[in-house]
Amino acid sequence: MIKLTPPMGWNSWNTYGHNINEALIKETADAMVDTGLLAAGYDYLVIDDCWSERQRDENNRIVPCKEKFPNGMKSVADYVHSKGLKFGMYSCAGNYTCAVYPGSFEYEFIDAATFAEWGVDFLKYDYCFRPYWQQGHILYKRMGFALENCGRDILFSACSWGVDETHKWIKETGAHMWRSTGDINDSWESIKTLAQKQIDLQPYNGQGCFNDMDMLVVGMYGKGNVALIGCTDDTNKDIIAINQDPAGRQPYLTDKNPNNMSWAKPLDGGDIALGFFNLTDSNQCPFIPFDNIGLNRSTGKALHLTNLWTGEDLGVHKDIYRAPVIAPHGCMVLRGKLVDAK
Repeated sequence: MIKLTPPMGWNSWNTYGHNINEALIKETADAMVDTGLLAAGYDYLVIDDCWSERQRDENNRIVPCKEKFPNGMKSVADYVHSKGLKFGMYSCAGNYTCAVYPGSFEYEFIDAATFAEWGVDFLKYDYCFRPYWQQGHILYKRMGFALENCGRDILFSACSWGVDETHKWIKETGAHMWRSTGDINDSWESIKTLAQKQIDLQPYNGQGCFNDMDMLVVGMYGKGNVALIGCTDDTNKDIIAINQDPAGRQPYLTDKNPNNMSWAKPLDGGDIALGFFNLTDSNQCPFIPFDNIGLNRSTGKALHLTNLWTGEDLGVHKDIYRAPVIAPHGCMVLRGKLVDAK
């Protein structure tokens, strides 16, 4: 399987932690359809840690917790699929998961076959309790090999937190996405820190193996398993379209100011997305010289810009775009169409 756009969906950990069960997952599947998340492209429903019994069975297979999932995972997967969603699960490259349930170390092929039998479409693969003598890249290669030979297309989400120089070897493993950071929590400082870590990792993101900055904390408002002070949220179909652009090209920084970042992303069909992100605690007026995106004045070209948050037509700009005031912790995202300069 080749993944051409970043996966979108929902994961149980940030809100529920270990408090998961069959009824909750089915209710979540219903809610993802009823609230329009599926229609917006969020099609993966992923169960995180704490879903299994503490011991494997006599055949060394992981067993779903009988109290939490009395009808087994195949039944849950069938229900999720019946709603038009894809079903995801969790395991770990070590002897145990991060919550000390059985990990997949040295059981990779058994577990991959088991997940395929249950109808799993997505595997989040964590990095806790790795034997100190075992190289991480070998463990992810082993599970990648197992998933490719399990008889089912399963998206491989490698969650090694960016440690052990993950960026240098992750594309060798068959992973479709890779965690470049530690865990997020529901606070602005967490979001800011994780975003700034991407500056040096930008060359390692792209179609087929996407850089994952952990799960969104949208809509938590300081409640749930990773709750702190909470964050505001905005959702917009045109912003999602930039994320899901079929070309799947990686964005790039037009400067390297870690607190007032400007990014550009070439889009399918010749448009370009421009993003301004104010990570400071004061108002900012960022700008992008078009030289920095390859459109110096000698090209005779300009950009017709649209503000994707507001839908406002910003008109045609040549040589440079200067953004209006962007509030602290705010952003502005534009879509530009190439036109002849006048």
